[in-house]
Amino acid sequence: MAEDTASSTSALPGEIFVVDDDAAIRDLLAMLLSRRGYKVAGFADGPSFVAAIRTQSPACILLDIHIPGKSGLDILKELSARNHPAPVIIISGKGDIAMAVDAIKSGALDFLEKPFSGADVVARVEEAMSADAKRRVSGSFEQKQQFYRSEERRVGKE
Repeated sequence: MAEDTASSTSALPGEIFVVDDDAAIRDLLAMLLSRRGYKVAGFADGPSFVAAIRTQSPACILLDIHIPGKSGLDILKELSARNHPAPVIIISGKGDIAMAVDAIKSGALDFLEKPFSGADVVARVEEAMSADAKRRVSGSFEQKQQFYRSEERRVGKE
């Protein structure tokens, strides 16, 4: 069963946050992902998720668009504005093309419509985390290249 609140101050590597007001969906996703070796923390509403995300950094976030408190889309926009590093996959039982486009433009890596297959969710989460890891490595490599180029210019002038 997914935790309804997160008690630690930092998320473990591979921890996935599931934000959905439907306990059955949270529990199903927790079961599917924990079978793959992930730790899962579940949140039933926007405020509890927002409180946890201030002190924790999950590997991936599955965020329902229609949740109590703040909408998932509003939370996504806040995460994007703060450059939160975790990839976000939006899930919705009442989605449409315009909503999916808005979610992607607002920073979601993917958009899944309910009902979804367990295998599809797991595959999308793993793809999102893999793409995020490649992005981080690529960004780190580019930062190192910039540093070495600036050092070469500095040393060349001395």
